[in-house]
Amino acid sequence: MSTTAQRMDISDPAVIEKFVQHVASIEYLNHLYLLTVADIRATNPGLWNTWKDSLLKELYKAARSNLRRELQNPLALTDRIQENKKEAEDELRKLGFTDSALHKVWLHVSDDYFLRYSTDEIVWQASAIASVDESDLPLVILRPQTRRGNAEVFVYAKNVETLFSISTATLDQLGLSILDARIMTTNDNYVLDSFNTFQVLEHTGQPVSEEYRITHICNTLRNNLVHRQVKDHVNIHRLSRQAKYFPIPTEIEFHADLQNNRTILELISTDRPGLLSQIGKVFNNQGINLHSARITTIGSRVEDMFYITDLQLQPLTDPDKQERLREELIVVLDEKMPDKATLTSLQ
Repeated sequence: MSTTAQRMDISDPAVIEKFVQHVASIEYLNHLYLLTVADIRATNPGLWNTWKDSLLKELYKAARSNLRRELQNPLALTDRIQENKKEAEDELRKLGFTDSALHKVWLHVSDDYFLRYSTDEIVWQASAIASVDESDLPLVILRPQTRRGNAEVFVYAKNVETLFSISTATLDQLGLSILDARIMTTNDNYVLDSFNTFQVLEHTGQPVSEEYRITHICNTLRNNLVHRQVKDHVNIHRLSRQAKYFPIPTEIEFHADLQNNRTILELISTDRPGLLSQIGKVFNNQGINLHSARITTIGSRVEDMFYITDLQLQPLTDPDKQERLREELIVVLDEKMPDKATLTSLQ
């Protein structure tokens, strides 16, 4: 359950259905949830936080709903999409949205959007999108508190190859820890009609709260996206002692995501400042489209999942292309870590 919650996209109905097939009953689901929470907290109290708590609760609620309603057929999924869309439209109409305004917002949004985002997220994002013209892009907004206890950064911009690497480098520069990243690609060269969502906390583990801090984050990220660069900076994140003296060699595996016609890149490495930005730069070099990312950090160990395609939105099935991507990632990530000789000289 912990692996599914932290490493899989639990907003994807297919992930929930696969999980439910293993659980089979609400009784077993209840036992599994309690056992998972107890296991994490008993293993190391420092591993338990509001983020893991909210992920496990979200998976539990989604699985329980699935078991009760038995949403395991295309018709049920279609009904769910329409139900979620109507719920969002009703909330937006309460805010004064007209049919023409709703049409503008939904113009490039795929059905998948209404499965992956909650009504609360859709209303927040749609309200912001409706307030800007294309000439005002990129749009960057932040809400300091979500139901998971973290801040959410939302980017709405024309598709820029460097969008992910610039965004992650900027957030790292600003001293923010990225807990999760969600990217969805549409057919009109937008990232989810240019939706790029990051769940973040301050590097201390505290939520973003002060108004001046929120304004500074949004202005800095927007400026860097406009100019497509991030100024050199001294990173305030420090490499942990464990990561420094016991680096984890980078491991990469590729898996087929047949349902979504994508490739899953599973990456294990040592957590360090600017990791996601480095990965984003390699994706740019290799002509990789990133559609979604699941960020999991356990102590100094990262276990991340990236859902990718090539620039033609086709899965990365060519073994040679996979190997080139693997080699560059390993070179870039492992060269940032001290080798054994360096460690010996430091002792």
